[in-house]
Amino acid sequence: MPAWRKFIPKQHISQKKQNKLAKITALFAEKPLQNTPYYAKVKTLLESVQEIARRAKIIEDFLATRPSINGIFYYIKSEEAKLPPLSSYFLGSNIILPVSYFRYTPSSTAIIANRTYKENDPISEMLSIKKILRNAIIFNYKNEEIRVEFKGK
Repeated sequence: MPAWRKFIPKQHISQKKQNKLAKITALFAEKPLQNTPYYAKVKTLLESVQEIARRAKIIEDFLATRPSINGIFYYIKSEEAKLPPLSSYFLGSNIILPVSYFRYTPSSTAIIANRTYKENDPISEMLSIKKILRNAIIFNYKNEEIRVEFKGK
């Protein structure tokens, strides 16, 4: 079995695609190819296929055990941030102007499997919440970002 095959679940590859990938793998192993400019291109192609297959396997694992989203409380709080005042000399007078701006910080909460989580909270050893959006949650699973839409009940 070619090395790339173990990364891709069988149900994701049609027989036709399996044959094409097998031909590329066989081509890479041929000695005459190794002394041509195509060798590097075929090697890059195989590495890309292996990376895509690795990522597809991670997403498949996530979807097999995907967390149950019960709800999202989307909230952005605004906080005033004060800066040192500006001082200016104008028409013989020293004028001091207070300076501040409003900083918007997400403070949303997701309810997953009847527990509440904030952004960056771990759910398990390999799963955490990266970002909570108005109608979706972006999970970080095995260093892969996966967006799951929440349509409500």
